[in-house]
Amino acid sequence: MHKRNHVVRNCKEFDEKRWHKNGCTSLKLDGVRGFYYPGEQRLVSRQNKPIFGMDHILEALEGYSWPIDMELFIPGLEFNKMSGLIRNHDATPEAQCHIIDIPSPGGLVERLARRPRADDFTVFHLPHFRTSKLEYVRGYYNQWLRAGHEGLVWKSLNHEYLNKRDWNWMRMVPVPTADCKCTGVYEGKGKMAGIAGGIYVDFNGIECKVGTMKGLTYEDRAELLENKESYIGVYAEIHYKNLQVSGKPRQPRFKAWRWDK
Repeated sequence: MHKRNHVVRNCKEFDEKRWHKNGCTSLKLDGVRGFYYPGEQRLVSRQNKPIFGMDHILEALEGYSWPIDMELFIPGLEFNKMSGLIRNHDATPEAQCHIIDIPSPGGLVERLARRPRADDFTVFHLPHFRTSKLEYVRGYYNQWLRAGHEGLVWKSLNHEYLNKRDWNWMRMVPVPTADCKCTGVYEGKGKMAGIAGGIYVDFNGIECKVGTMKGLTYEDRAELLENKESYIGVYAEIHYKNLQVSGKPRQPRFKAWRWDK
């Protein structure tokens, strides 16, 4: 039995100067991060909150004695719908466990050797490929983007699994942008009541809600809500992760007003 110690390994953005040949690359699935702790027989989120409806995964892992860092994934679904199904309290038997790492002592190769057996139905091993040349990293990245995936994660082979963000894990994902016409402004809730919670934009003919607006102060948001009519029709620069099957951008976030448009 292993002592309960919730740790979350996070990535920095890929920096070629930090890359070295003693590393490997794995696919970055566009799923929901989950963690398994054998002593508790339950799954928890990145925020250490219970994830319900995953009895089939717990059954498949029954008897396994190491913690598991995983990506919960449902093939064929875009992220928002998949995330909603995984995060509700209902049974989600179509969800799969894709193993990212085994939080335990030793380097990456030693840790991955402790993975439970894959079964091709519920438990999958996320493939890792040695990338001794930088061109191999770029090759896998382009290949996986063309296949519709989110990108890749590069990992140093010698690093320990630690609860922090450092250069031993680096993610390579596209950061697309778009200039979209603002179609509306909505009020926030709770602590955001009385100020703008976000905006609606026209993204290639699809109305999208943009609630992440870093860089705007409380006063900026108050002014935005009070004078919302003057912002409708103004272009906003939007950053997002990728496009979903529906054509909607995933995790759109406001960057700046484009008054020059």
